[in-house]
Amino acid sequence: MEKEDIKPPKKELSNHIHEYINGCAKTITGGFINPLIDFALPSFHQKRFERWCENIYKAIIILEENKISRENLIANEEFISLLKESVSIASKTHQDEKHQLLKNALLNNFDSNLTFDSKLIFTRLVESLTIPHLYFLRLIDRYANEIKDQKVFSEVKEIFKKDSLSVIIPDNSYRMILNDLEKLNLIAVGEIVFENIVRKPGKLLIGGEDKELPYITITSFGTDFIGYIVRD
Repeated sequence: MEKEDIKPPKKELSNHIHEYINGCAKTITGGFINPLIDFALPSFHQKRFERWCENIYKAIIILEENKISRENLIANEEFISLLKESVSIASKTHQDEKHQLLKNALLNNFDSNLTFDSKLIFTRLVESLTIPHLYFLRLIDRYANEIKDQKVFSEVKEIFKKDSLSVIIPDNSYRMILNDLEKLNLIAVGEIVFENIVRKPGKLLIGGEDKELPYITITSFGTDFIGYIVRD
């Protein structure tokens, strides 16, 4: 099979997505698309979504080189469902970082032992979490051994600042991001000090008792999530 044969018709696919977005806009506005929406969509359509189509093409090229044929891809219902979900998410964001994570997930899908529902949950988490949330989780995973015994959060931040990923995280958003990730069961947090304020751990009901936690650690759910969306 020639690589050109599997290249998706970008303009045709983009047109379908453009119509889909227009349909969503009509629903939101009660059937009327105002001039601002009508003006913005074509620009987004050209500059962002076509780039995502190219990412999809490159992903399919990589899959084919790994001896996965286009016919097998088309016949794989789970892959098609995840592809549709990824395309929908990609069409709603301009962020290249999320486009890359969605591409990683599609590629990792075939080597993953996760259930389809877990893959779908993780794909949707890429949409719902901000880039600072995603980078902060990656830092917790990357520096797990160095931060596990750090009780003061300022010391955790100093460790993270060695990494270029920390630059994108607003300095005053750490506590909010930490709380959000804990609520999603992506991390577990014990008692830790934020600027002289002691943050008590959330309650994990294990046999009716609180479980003693390390100060900050990534959960198995969080580890699976990172493993699914990151491709080194």
